[in-house]
Amino acid sequence: MDILGSAKTVAESARHLTISNKAARSLAEQLADREIPKWQMDVHYSDEASEGFTANYLLLLDALNFCFWPSEWEVEYKEHKYGGYMALAASLKRAIEEDVKLCDANYQKNMTLNDLKNVFRGEGELALIQRRLDIIHQNAEVLMDRLDGSFAGFIADAKGSALELTKMIAATFPSFNDTHRYKGKDIPIMKRAQILVADIYGAFKGRGLGAFHDIDRLTIFADYKIPQILRHFKVLDYFKPLADKVDNRVQIGSGSEDEIEIRCATIWACEIIRLELERLGRDIKPFELDWMLWNMSQDIKMKPYHRTLTHFY
Repeated sequence: MDILGSAKTVAESARHLTISNKAARSLAEQLADREIPKWQMDVHYSDEASEGFTANYLLLLDALNFCFWPSEWEVEYKEHKYGGYMALAASLKRAIEEDVKLCDANYQKNMTLNDLKNVFRGEGELALIQRRLDIIHQNAEVLMDRLDGSFAGFIADAKGSALELTKMIAATFPSFNDTHRYKGKDIPIMKRAQILVADIYGAFKGRGLGAFHDIDRLTIFADYKIPQILRHFKVLDYFKPLADKVDNRVQIGSGSEDEIEIRCATIWACEIIRLELERLGRDIKPFELDWMLWNMSQDIKMKPYHRTLTHFY
C-alpha cells in the first residue's frame, strides 16, 4: 500500500489541477517557525488508567470523523460552543462523562438512532447520522466477533508499526478502506485509517500503544480543509472547470476523477512542503504538518472547500 507513491503518480498526471512548487516553497517558509499543535485534551477523552478504554474511544472517534458540511450543527460543552470535528469530539467526551457506555462494543451493537442523536444533541443536527450509526454497528460486530470487544490488542498486533496498523485497520473495518479506482488502478488514500493511527500516537504521547517506530511514514490526511488552505496559498491551482464547481459548491462525486486528483495532489503537495521544511532545517512528520495546516485553516477566511458527500473524510 504505497499511499505517497500513488498520490505522486496521480498528482503529476492530473487533468483538473496543478501544484505550484514555488508556492509550496513559499508556504514552507511561512511554516518554518510555526509551533506544532498538541493533542487537544479539552475536547478529547483520555483514561490513563485504561489503555483499552482509550483505544476503543479512539476507534469510535475516527470511525465517525467525516462530513460535517451538509448541515449546520453546533454543540455546547463546558461553556464553549464547537462546530465540525471539534463538536464531534466534545460530544463524545460529554457522553462518556454522562456515563453513556459509548466505548463498550455491546452497547454500540445495540445503539439506536435516538441514542446517537442524544449523544450529538445541540443546535441543528449532525449530517449523515444514520450512516454513522451503521458504521458504529459494523465496527461493534468486528470488535465482538473477532477482537473480544477490545481494540487495544488489535493495535498491539501491529508491533509498533504505524504502516502495518493502517493496513490492518483498512482490511478489518470496511468503512476505513479509503481506496478508489483511477484510470484502471487502485489508489489508496486512507485518510481516516491514518488519522486514527496518528491519534493513537497523540493520545498516548508516543508511548505504550502509541509507540510507533515508523510514524513518520504516514502521509497527511486528505480531507476538505487541507486542500482548501493549499489552494488559498496557491499551492494547488484548480483549472477553471474544477474551480467553478468548488466555488459554486457543486457536489463532486466520491471516487470521481477530479475528487481523487484533489486528494492525491493534496498529499503530494504536502510532501513537497515537508521536504522544503527539511531543507530549511525543520524536520517535522507529515501528520504534524497536517495538524499545523488544519489548525491554520480554522482561522483564515478562504474560498469554499470542495463538497463531496462521503464517509471517507
